[in-house]
Amino acid sequence: MRRFLMVLVLVQSLWTVTAHASDDLSQIELRVRCVEPGPCRYAGRMVEVELELFNAGKKAVSLPVEYIGHRGPAMTLVDNRSGKQTGVRMSPPAPRLLAHSRTLAPGESVRFREQISDVVVDRFASLPVDITVNFTYRLDPERTTAGAQQVHAYLHVTDRREDATLGR
Repeated sequence: MRRFLMVLVLVQSLWTVTAHASDDLSQIELRVRCVEPGPCRYAGRMVEVELELFNAGKKAVSLPVEYIGHRGPAMTLVDNRSGKQTGVRMSPPAPRLLAHSRTLAPGESVRFREQISDVVVDRFASLPVDITVNFTYRLDPERTTAGAQQVHAYLHVTDRREDATLGR
């Protein structure tokens, strides 16, 4: 029995953990804003956004930041006029990036730049554009989708094109 416990402790110490326990991950907040100042407005071109994973807790948290940044967020666009929704696919991640974690101290954050595709908006949204974009990151990507810790942030995007009220 003693030998079994020693082997168990040895195996556990060699196990690579990408993120701390779910309780620690619950400290992470996702914030989103348009890069251009003011309200987020659609002008018929890509909408540049900045996403921030912020440690709002009192403990340091380790995250696979390179993996999360390479994969990007899941995006769901909701047309506020019709209620219809569409998802935007994420980039396929390189599993080797899971081994590169970064510790975020309390109050520390990491930022990513993303774009909302004008092609997706033009094909999907009613005119004038009035959409809500739901950004989602899985913080512990090694877990199954059902058990994964996720963070969400929402961004409202409206049309600023003068001819948008004419409809399609």
